[in-house]
Amino acid sequence: MYTPSNGFGYYHYVPPVPPQEAEKKKLRSTALRVGTMLLVLIGTMQIVYTVVVLALMVAGILPKDALTADMLGVDNRTFLLIYSAVYALSMGLPMLIVMIGKNRIFPLSPAKSMRGSTAFLGILGGVGVCMAANIVTSYILAFLEQFGVTVPETPQMMVNTPESYLLNLFTIAVLPALLEEMVFRGCVLRLFRSYGDGFAIIVSALTFSLMHGNIRQIPFAFIVGLVLGWLYVVTNNIWIPIMVHFINNGVSVSMEYLGFFLPEETVGVFYTLIIIALAIIGLGAGLVFILTNRHNIRFAPKTTTLTIGERFGVLMKAPTFLIAIIIYILLTLMGM
Repeated sequence: MYTPSNGFGYYHYVPPVPPQEAEKKKLRSTALRVGTMLLVLIGTMQIVYTVVVLALMVAGILPKDALTADMLGVDNRTFLLIYSAVYALSMGLPMLIVMIGKNRIFPLSPAKSMRGSTAFLGILGGVGVCMAANIVTSYILAFLEQFGVTVPETPQMMVNTPESYLLNLFTIAVLPALLEEMVFRGCVLRLFRSYGDGFAIIVSALTFSLMHGNIRQIPFAFIVGLVLGWLYVVTNNIWIPIMVHFINNGVSVSMEYLGFFLPEETVGVFYTLIIIALAIIGLGAGLVFILTNRHNIRFAPKTTTLTIGERFGVLMKAPTFLIAIIIYILLTLMGM
């Protein structure tokens, strides 16, 4: 390639950029974009909550010891409403990075139409894997505890009232299903798909799991993230993983509330039986889903010239992405 070297019409030869180097540069740009989005997510989730609580304390809406008190020192309804608002804001802001400007995308697409029976089997199959992931995770956590790894308890946000159940269902099932799928499948996975569907699924599952910042949830979230990513890729419909995410979290909330009405000594057995039953039914439905759609279930043709090692190498050399991963790991370790 010859380009002008000065105003007198002389030219000098500029060698073309090798395809691999051009792709690495493009992947690095994508990783920087995703890393920036993750850093904004970290910042908002860590800072916005504190700022909002401090503002409400100054306004006299919250008590002076709200930051250290259980449920901010207020009733269950007030706490859940504040938590939901801050969570929605924290998850929503990072998406602006990919929804505005050049090469913007809309996280709720694609939403390819599909038969109701196919969607039902796919959703039920996804739920089955989520239930099975609970069982796998319990063994992983038990193994880690043998080496002195402490597993922090999940904050209690439930009281035995219908209002609390509905608010928790909205806070724990509806909002995360919609917003987290938009961020990690609609944005992260989608941005990396041109470098291989398998690669994109793994990256989205990794960031999705680390986002939880809790050793109790990370193994489970990683397995679930792989399933949700796979469903998104093979169906080209983000509403399938959204529904799986919602049902999984909704079942968890519902079982906690049913536990209020059961004898304490039978609660553990009840949970185990429900999870095993849903896992068996769901995995059976998933098998039917795969068999009946085996000709349509496939990843997009591979277009990348980079090996999987080269792709992850570029990813981890992108400063914003690497910093975000390190912060997530540190936050997890601090909570142990």
